[in-house]
Amino acid sequence: QYKKIEYIHPEELRQGILYVVKNSYGIEATELVKEVIRMFGFERTTSNMLRTVQIQVESLISGGKIINDNGVLRLT
Repeated sequence: QYKKIEYIHPEELRQGILYVVKNSYGIEATELVKEVIRMFGFERTTSNMLRTVQIQVESLISGGKIINDNGVLRLT
């Protein structure tokens, strides 16, 4: 069955991002995005997927849930 990242609710993506950040004790932004995409069962990473997850990462940074410490993302 063909899946699209658009079928995943933004809140679910944000929870996935928080899960990966929490369990990595800090992760580079590019690696975080790839790990989240894999966690949701996608084998390939497309530019659309990257953008979709990056938007949610930025949302979490803006919302004060995670911080970007010189390229390494951590929970606040």
